[in-house]
Amino acid sequence: MARLQRLVFLPVSMTGTLISVFANHFKNRRKGYLLIIKNVIAIALIFVAVLLSALLNEFNQSRLFVWPVSWLISAAAMCLIVLALAFYVREYYRSRPVLKVRSQLKFAALVPLFIVVAAVGYIIWATAEHEDVSIEKRFSLNDAPLNIELDDTHPQDQFVNHIRYNIITSASAGNELVLHLEYSGEGRNSEVAKQNIRAMDYYYSVKDNTLYLNEYWTLKEGTLNREQYLGVVVEVPQNFEVISSRPLLVNRNTQSYQYESSGREAEHTAYFSNGQYLYNYGDEFADKLSRNERTILNHKFCEEYFISESWGCDSNIQKAASDNYRFDQAFSQDIESIDKIREYLLPDRTLFVSNLVDMNDLVASLSIEYPVMSEFQAYIEQVLRIKSMKNKTPEIEATEVETTQEPEATLSPD
Repeated sequence: MARLQRLVFLPVSMTGTLISVFANHFKNRRKGYLLIIKNVIAIALIFVAVLLSALLNEFNQSRLFVWPVSWLISAAAMCLIVLALAFYVREYYRSRPVLKVRSQLKFAALVPLFIVVAAVGYIIWATAEHEDVSIEKRFSLNDAPLNIELDDTHPQDQFVNHIRYNIITSASAGNELVLHLEYSGEGRNSEVAKQNIRAMDYYYSVKDNTLYLNEYWTLKEGTLNREQYLGVVVEVPQNFEVISSRPLLVNRNTQSYQYESSGREAEHTAYFSNGQYLYNYGDEFADKLSRNERTILNHKFCEEYFISESWGCDSNIQKAASDNYRFDQAFSQDIESIDKIREYLLPDRTLFVSNLVDMNDLVASLSIEYPVMSEFQAYIEQVLRIKSMKNKTPEIEATEVETTQEPEATLSPD
């Protein structure tokens, strides 16, 4: 019985012994550990002080306040940083006794704290309401290719902000280019928020089938930053050739695909709009798929044969279907054919048009018959049709720039 009791209480006894050993260890060396902790906290405080000092420069450029008020708030914040460091050094690095801080100085320290708190409260009040304004512009194009020129020249000596823009295809054919400008801003009420939107200057131009887009919007002189934002969506017609001054990268947005600029280097790239896609056009992509086309093909393959979210697609393609628990077991009888398709999509190999023909045959041979063609097979056949067209990049002609300013003449507070 005594042996059984010892076995039962052995873990408790060992735990108590370990706690005692560690407690004695820290008790005997507590000064050393406290010194280490004190110095780590001091280094962290210095790092935070340097970081906040750098952020204050960004704050002064943000135009949230007129510049005298911005510098006053920055001075108050720096004062608080210095006081915090001084208090820490006084408490933990100065030898005793230390002279007491006069009550007048303590009350004086509340002044910069009040300034910073008041500034934060004012910004919250001044941005209480959010407003959106949408503007749609339509332009007629001729049969020549549509050129999209992106100007990334950064305006100097004024507040600027970058624009997010997307390129999509229109649902209808024709020769009409549609430009969607999505403005937003904040203010203490709805009317002021719309006034803050009107303080934005954005320039674009359309001339001889060329759309010039500036990548920055600016604030009018004497106006303040109130979380203004501008998004630009370029809607190109069906079956139209598009030449972008920079490569476009496809982005999956809910159930549709949008294209965004990738990189900063000018590299004119030609595309052909068909369906909801922009196909790379030209001799370089006549016999192989581009990065965008492969991305879309991968998404449709994963959606068809695997049960997972879109972010798991890269893993699904690199792992054999037989070893992937995400594989849709409804296709278990055709796992060998689906795995052959997956091997074509591996990221370490080029995907040629001839591979698409083989993939299409494999899809057509699957034992499961659909009442309608699957999106994966439909996209394969669509790519094959586009690639069978004559792929030659047209010459890019320089055109004159005609400037249009928005939204000053079109926005209304109503």
